[in-house]
Amino acid sequence: MQKIIIAISLLFVLIVGYLWKGEPDVKKNTIKTTTHIKHVETEETRKTIIEEQIEHNNPNSDFKLEDTGVETNISVIESTTVSVFSEIYIDDAKLIIQPREAIEPISAIHMNKDMIKDRKVGDTIVLPTIDGNSYEIIVTNRKVSKNGNVSIDGNYTENGITYHSVLTEGEISSFISLTTPTGNYEIELENGLGYMYSTADMENTYIDYSKSDIAEPIE
Repeated sequence: MQKIIIAISLLFVLIVGYLWKGEPDVKKNTIKTTTHIKHVETEETRKTIIEEQIEHNNPNSDFKLEDTGVETNISVIESTTVSVFSEIYIDDAKLIIQPREAIEPISAIHMNKDMIKDRKVGDTIVLPTIDGNSYEIIVTNRKVSKNGNVSIDGNYTENGITYHSVLTEGEISSFISLTTPTGNYEIELENGLGYMYSTADMENTYIDYSKSDIAEPIE
C-alpha cells in the first residue's frame, strides 16, 4: 500500500513538472502567433489606405502619384498692344498721294504692311489721335475674305458707352471706320499711306446743294 502511494506521488510530481516545463513554449508560440496576426492586419490596412488615396487622389496623402505623361491642353492666349498707325504731315503725304477732292483731311496716316492682317482676337490696337484724344480698341473678331482681305472688329468703352471700329486691310487698299465720342471717322489708305476724314464731311460731298431739296410735281 505504501508503495502504491509513493508511485502515485512520483507520478503526480512528474506530471506537474512536465506541465511547468512546457508552459514557456506554449506562451512563446502564442506570442509569435499573435504577433504574426497583427503584422498581417497592419499590411492589409496599409494597402487599403494606399488604394483609397490613389483612387480619390486624396490631397492629404503622404504618397505622391507618379506622372502619367498625359498632357493637358490649356490654351493660353497672349495678347499684345500695338500702334498700328503713325501720323505724318499732310503736306508731305500730298507729295505721294492726293486726298479726296472737296474734303479737308483731318490728318495724314501711315501704316506698315500687314499691321491689321497680323492682329488676333484679344490684341489691343492704338488708334490715331483724334481731336487731341487717343483711343485703344480690343480686337473682338477677325475674318478673312475669299480675296485675302482681312477685317477685324474692335471695341472700346468710355463712360459706359461702347464704340465700335472696323479695320480692313487688302493687298493695296485699306479702310478703317472709327466711332468715337466726338463723331465718326474714316481712314483710307493706298499702299499704307492715306488720310483720315470726318464721316460727316464725306457724306456732305454726296449732296448737291445747288439743287433744291423740294420735290417738284411731274406734269
